[in-house]
Amino acid sequence: MQSIVRWTESPTALGEFKGRSKSMSARFEQLISKNILIVDDSVSVRKLLRSFVESRTSFEVCGEAVNGLDAIEKARTLHPDLIVMDFSMPAMNGLEAGSVLKAMLPEVPVVMYTAHDSAAMKVQALAAGIRAVVQKHDIDGLVGHLIELLE
Repeated sequence: MQSIVRWTESPTALGEFKGRSKSMSARFEQLISKNILIVDDSVSVRKLLRSFVESRTSFEVCGEAVNGLDAIEKARTLHPDLIVMDFSMPAMNGLEAGSVLKAMLPEVPVVMYTAHDSAAMKVQALAAGIRAVVQKHDIDGLVGHLIELLE
């Protein structure tokens, strides 16, 4: 016990330990993968997105939701690092859910992934706190936004 006290009292040893601790902590954080929640009412779109994200990035899909209400519940329990959400869904659309999710989890970016291409919808999405709006035909653009927002 006494040798431990002497070692920690040594400024040189303590500095070396702190330096190692910080670098180990940074390396550990890099190894932790980021989790994404996918929200779309189409099973085929969810499967495609899951496959694409998991094969083309280091991120993991932590869950899937079928509409905005389901997204809110899943986000509450899964604590994703990012949410990819469709605009047109039953029960609660992506804009409505995006507003609720932004209030509930302000640090979690929401990306709208949609077939709709209207300037008005993009303005509404950004006003609701959605970080990016990506067209469904632009899956490479989606991956670029995921990487930009999570790394």
